[in-house]
Amino acid sequence: MSYGGAQSGTSPGSAVRFRSWRPYRYSRSYRPLWWAPAPVVVVGAPSGTVVQEGPAEPDHSDTRLGISAQVLGMAGRFGFGADLVLEGRQLGLFLELAALPLSASEMGVLADASLGFTQVSGEVGRLRVEVGALTAVVPGMAAAAPGAGVSGALAVLGLVLLTGRVRGALWPYVRAEAQAAAVLALGPVGLQAGFRAVYLSDLYRLASGGAQLFAGPFVGVELVL
Repeated sequence: MSYGGAQSGTSPGSAVRFRSWRPYRYSRSYRPLWWAPAPVVVVGAPSGTVVQEGPAEPDHSDTRLGISAQVLGMAGRFGFGADLVLEGRQLGLFLELAALPLSASEMGVLADASLGFTQVSGEVGRLRVEVGALTAVVPGMAAAAPGAGVSGALAVLGLVLLTGRVRGALWPYVRAEAQAAAVLALGPVGLQAGFRAVYLSDLYRLASGGAQLFAGPFVGVELVL
């Protein structure tokens, strides 16, 4: 899971700052970051004079692109994960892919796409609600389900972040997932280490009669642009 756009300070040893997650008023409607207000004609000004309300150029300072990769260890076997995140002040798009070792000879693939809505944000962290489509492919069967979850991040100990997520789906297959990690933020690079657990009910059990809970540690790296 992407650690969410925290930026380290400009000098060595400076603390992590969540400058993308500025508090906002719930009464204010969301405006895309490339939104620019319509020009306003000032009455009494010389003919043809147009005054731009707000900045003339779009401000992308709160937009970030994150690319991350992880190596998963589950029951003595290895899998991998990859994430792509495009996130603004309030909305984010998250594309995720993971290959899980189901058995000594079988792999399962999780492919997810979700939108994130920031609910609480500040200088040291944020809380986000996520909704999207959770897809699972196992030997002999595949299914996609609407899913929802909550994720959060908290900056502690200077350059260290604690991140977490829980999410799930109920139909047409049952999936529950939890993840926790610590991230060392070094400028645009984040080094991740954590634990991930995925529960698949109905899908893999019906396909092969195998285990339903897959859990283990992971390490990863993220580049924030």
